[in-house]
Amino acid sequence: MQRRIPPLNTLYAFESAVRHGSFSKAAEELLLTRSAVSHRIKLLEELAGFALFHRQGRALVLSSAGEAYITVVRHALDALEDVKLPRLANNIEASITISTPPSFARLILWPAIQGFQQEHPEAQISIELSSSGLDVKAEGADIYIRFGTGNYPGMKSLMFMKSDIFPAATSDFINQHRLFAPADLEHCTMLRSPLEPWKPWFMAAGLPWSEPVEGPHFGDFAMMYQAAREGMGVALVRAALLEHFDPGAKLIPVTHIRATPAYGYYIVYREDAAEPKSKHLLLEWLVQDRRA
Repeated sequence: MQRRIPPLNTLYAFESAVRHGSFSKAAEELLLTRSAVSHRIKLLEELAGFALFHRQGRALVLSSAGEAYITVVRHALDALEDVKLPRLANNIEASITISTPPSFARLILWPAIQGFQQEHPEAQISIELSSSGLDVKAEGADIYIRFGTGNYPGMKSLMFMKSDIFPAATSDFINQHRLFAPADLEHCTMLRSPLEPWKPWFMAAGLPWSEPVEGPHFGDFAMMYQAAREGMGVALVRAALLEHFDPGAKLIPVTHIRATPAYGYYIVYREDAAEPKSKHLLLEWLVQDRRA
């Protein structure tokens, strides 16, 4: 009898959507569009022969069959991850795992990795998405990209990117709210993120303001920039990130005043000469590509 085993990408999409309770957040984690996640789950439903979710407005609610199925799917994925597949020695030498925040992976790291793999096609690079400030000791990656001060005891840390910050919005938003001077921001929506406090820019602009306590809150830079591009408010942006996120320049500076942020992106790794040559080659590539 022929087995009807669903493609792995449909199972990963389903598990991520259940864990986050959202197709959009699953798409963010898997570096896909929301429609791609929706398509994969629809395919899984067709193969399984039953609905996995009940749609209640914007909420995702597992069907009774979906509740039973997610348990099976998680056991299967856990079992696959536990299997130690035999690999050729040269493949082991060429395997590198990078742990990185989602926005940095899409906007900065992936273009750099593509260039590296064109010159080193033998390298097998795995990108794992993680929290910006997650403790590197809790993971088993070869290279970490972390957003912070660069202080990681027992690890080698190199600054990768720490560009200036400034408020930006669409031209329509700027004109509508008459944002002609820094103090004009007091009467408009300021988008917030724990990764990018406004206080350093307030100080650079000579504004004696406290950190905003109102306005949409985002845990990911790309999501915050997208909200600003959709006219939801003013975002405090990083020049280097914005350059890659918004090549069409739909977001423009509200003022010429810039500030130096307290945090930046760092390449973090364990310094071990005995580790694979491919790791050292990639580190050299990233260091050459880094932006101050």
